[in-house]
Amino acid sequence: MTRAALETDLDDFQESQNWMIHAIPGQGKTIWATGAPNFSLWSAEPGAVSARNYGRKGGLVRIKNWADAVECRRALLNGEFDHRSWVIIDTVSSLQNKNMNSVVDLAAANNPKQDPDIPAIPHYQKQQNSLKRWVEAVVDYPNVNKIWLAHSLRIEDQDGGVQLIPTILGGADKGYPIAHYVMGLMNTVGYMEMRAKKDAEGKSRMVRRILWQPYENPDTGVRYLAKDHFGALGTFTDNLDFPGHLKMVEAKREANEAAPAKKAAPRRGRQTEEE
Repeated sequence: MTRAALETDLDDFQESQNWMIHAIPGQGKTIWATGAPNFSLWSAEPGAVSARNYGRKGGLVRIKNWADAVECRRALLNGEFDHRSWVIIDTVSSLQNKNMNSVVDLAAANNPKQDPDIPAIPHYQKQQNSLKRWVEAVVDYPNVNKIWLAHSLRIEDQDGGVQLIPTILGGADKGYPIAHYVMGLMNTVGYMEMRAKKDAEGKSRMVRRILWQPYENPDTGVRYLAKDHFGALGTFTDNLDFPGHLKMVEAKREANEAAPAKKAAPRRGRQTEEE
C-alpha cells in the first residue's frame, strides 16, 4: 500500500519544547525560567535584573519595541540562536503591548487625526494577527526550545464564573480566543503563585507552586487554566526549579521508551448473520 508523502512514523517525530508559565508580577517567573540551561533571555520588560542578581548565566536580548521582536524572530529562523538550548520570552504579554504601540504609531504617522493612545478596531485586528504569526513561527522553530512567560488575567467566562488565563488580549466578548490559541500551541501551560503551606510541624511557609492541570478552587470557584502534554508533571509542583521539571519530563520519556509496546487488537472482518 502506498504511503502518503506527507506522513512519517510518529516515533520519528521530533520538535522543540514550548513551555508557558503565567502568573501575576512578583511570583518568580523569570527566576524560574532562567534556571534553564544555556538560555537566551528575550526581555521585553525589566525582569533581567532579577536573573542577574540570582547569578544566572546566559544571553540577553533587550526587546524595546515590536521591530526588535521581529528582528529576534528573523534571527532565530536564520539559525543565529542555534548556539543556545533555550530562548525565554519575557513576557508575551508585554510583547503584545509593544506590538499594539507599533501598529498605532504607524497609523498616527500616516494620519494626523489618529490619536496614538486610542487604537481603532483595525489596529486590534492587525496586532492580534501579527502576534499570532510571530508566536507560530517561534514555536515551530525546531532547533531551540522556548519558555513563554505571561502575566495572568482574571476574566469572567460565559457561565459567570471566574478564570485565570495568560494575559494575551483579543476577543474579550468571545472568551479571549487569542489567548486560547496561543495556549494551544504550547506543550505545557502552568499557573504559578506564591502561597502559604504548612509543614509537618504546622508552621506556615511560603512555597512557589505551579499548577500543571486545570483546577477549580472549591472555596472561590476560580478556575485556573493549565495543561501538560508530557504527562509528566503531575497536578502541581512546589519549589521545584526548571532543571527539576526537565528531569521529570526526561524520566517520563525514558519510562515510555522502556515500556513494552502494546500489541494492537486483531482487526476483525465483516460479521455474518451466523456470527
